[in-house]
Amino acid sequence: MLYEIIGVKSYINEPHRKWYFDQHIDLTVWFDETDQIIGWQLVYDKNYNPQALTWTIKTGYKHFNNDGKPDNPL
Repeated sequence: MLYEIIGVKSYINEPHRKWYFDQHIDLTVWFDETDQIIGWQLVYDKNYNPQALTWTIKTGYKHFNNDGKPDNPL
């Protein structure tokens, strides 16, 4: 079950975000000023071989392996 981290601060010039987590995954969701989702990132297998699937309204989907390099971008 995912739990929300309350009070997550956004970086300068970054949209509002929410962060959810559990033992195996992290989910970050970014929102525009009208609270529409404009992007998300799902980090999975975070304890052994962390990988991330990211989607943004501007760039679409990307998959990253544990060294931060894209791996077979979608």
